[in-house]
Formats: sequence, structure tokens, C-alpha cells
Amino acid sequence: MSAAAASSLARRVAEAADLVTVALDELLPRGEGPEARLTEAMRYAALGPGKRLRTFFALETGKMFDVPERSVLRAACALECIQAYSLIHDDLPCMDDDDLRRGRPTVHKAYDEATAVLAGIFMMTSLSLTYVGSHTAAAPTTVLDRLSQPTSSTPVPASPKPVSPAPASLPPASPAPASPAQ
Repeated sequence: MSAAAASSLARRVAEAADLVTVALDELLPRGEGPEARLTEAMRYAALGPGKRLRTFFALETGKMFDVPERSVLRAACALECIQAYSLIHDDLPCMDDDDLRRGRPTVHKAYDEATAVLAGIFMMTSLSLTYVGSHTAAAPTTVLDRLSQPTSSTPVPASPKPVSPAPASLPPASPAPASPAQ
């Protein structure tokens, strides 16, 4: 790879990282009150230093297929939340028990183990799924709102089909056998 090509690639990776970092900063909740410590830990993990290569690949793939950037950015933010979750939990004492991540204290060292566990779970379940699947009808007023708006080329997922009750032809479940008296 030529020096010019390497420089261009490094610039594009840095631009993608900056774009996703700005979006994450807007998207991640800021808490006041009892949830403040948890949201602070989530922000610490997700907004910390990193190459953000997964998001770069997501944004570049979106460009290859002419997918609107804001739709891909929503998915890229979800990828970063999942990545942050995996790093938070990987660093826990019950796993690798790391004290440092990218030159700074891990979440369980900067906060505490319980907060790290909750921050990781919240980022993996609530945030990552919300960023990918959220769609609103209101006029966008923030980056979060803009990212959650479907675009003309982004299909809105259909509502899940309701689970129907078991057919009447099935016999009722038999009760569990009684345990022998002792």
C-alpha cells in the first residue's frame, strides 16, 4: 500500500470514528439522580479511546451499497454498544480481571464491579437493540431522533405476529408426578 493510500485510509478511519463518537455522545443517556452512576459508566466505556474499526467497516459497507449514512450510523452505534459491552464484561474479575483498557482503568476499576455488570448488560440489551430497531413518527429534534427516523430505502420492520394459543386439539398438560412421601 502506498503512503498516500495508507494516509487516506487512516483519515477515513479517523473520520468514521469521530462521526460515531459524536453520534454516541448524543445517543447515550445522561442520568441525573439514582441512574447517574450507571449512565456515567456506560458513557465512560463507549466514548473512551478506540479505533472503532467495526463502525468504519459498517459505514464503508453502507457506502458500497448506497445505504443512507444515517441508517448505517444507527447500526454502527449499535455495534459500538455491543463492543463496549463485550469489553466491559471481558475485563471483569470473573473473566480476565484486567485493570486497564486502552491505557485507562477498566469500568469495574473506575466505578465498581456491580456498576460494570449493569452497564454492560444495559448497553448490550437496551441500547444496541434500540438503535437498530427504533423508528419514530415525530419530527426529529436531536441526533437520536434523526438516527431513528426510517429512510426511504430503510424498510420499517413489521410488527411481530402475536403468538396464538395452542390448538384445542392438544391434550391439556398432565400434572407433575407427586413426589413420594418420606
